[in-house]
Amino acid sequence: MTAKQLKNSILKEAVQGKLTKQNSEDEPASELLKRIKTEREKLIKAGKIKSNKNISTIYRKGNSFYDKIGKEEICIDADIPFEIPKTWEWVRLGNLCTIINGFTPLRSNPNFWENPSISWFTVNDIHAQGRRIKYTKQAINKCALSDNSCRILPAGTVLICCTASVGEYAITEIPLTTNQQFNGLVINEYYSKYYLSEFLFQITPTFKSKLLDIAGKTTFNFISVKKLSNLLLPFPPIEEQKRIVEKLDELMELCEGLKRF
Repeated sequence: MTAKQLKNSILKEAVQGKLTKQNSEDEPASELLKRIKTEREKLIKAGKIKSNKNISTIYRKGNSFYDKIGKEEICIDADIPFEIPKTWEWVRLGNLCTIINGFTPLRSNPNFWENPSISWFTVNDIHAQGRRIKYTKQAINKCALSDNSCRILPAGTVLICCTASVGEYAITEIPLTTNQQFNGLVINEYYSKYYLSEFLFQITPTFKSKLLDIAGKTTFNFISVKKLSNLLLPFPPIEEQKRIVEKLDELMELCEGLKRF
């Protein structure tokens, strides 16, 4: 088995809840989802976020999973990719995160590129420094950003490529914006205490095969924000997420060591 195959096997175990021992004292993710709902409703009442009638609520009923949007309830067992522990739940990426598109200012307009102050990320930054982004090779200025100030992504945002090099990913340690090949996955405020950005980053490699399945086949692969939003993610208890991240850090370092032999 190659180091890459070993990594993939470890990640598969992690997302299925088989990498670390389950702890019966962990607060189940179902309870976390109740708190998340309460916190979201408080933010809506305070006028900090808008109400969304199309928000997806996934829950267990007997041995099945159901998704309720508005008044419509459907069984989604056929969409569930694998079994998860009883204390875990499923969540759609579009509920967990605000998905922010990247963009490329006109190269022909020097006003967008002179005296830059905003880091601008491309896949070349992954090639240069790996998947933890501490700087970018290129930058743009505030004039280029114009009405796109909401596209500045905070540190801790997971970056995922949804065209061309589908599935390429990174996590930023600095505020930045990206080119149009990447989307930023910013964990929503009401989820941020219960779903670790580091956990999301660690499991992002497992998205690639599904993204390729749902890509629109034109002249190149492309995943729309709508399709990306519907992606199902496992939601372990928060303490379990911490254990998985710790174990993955340890095992992935060993895998990197194997590459050198």
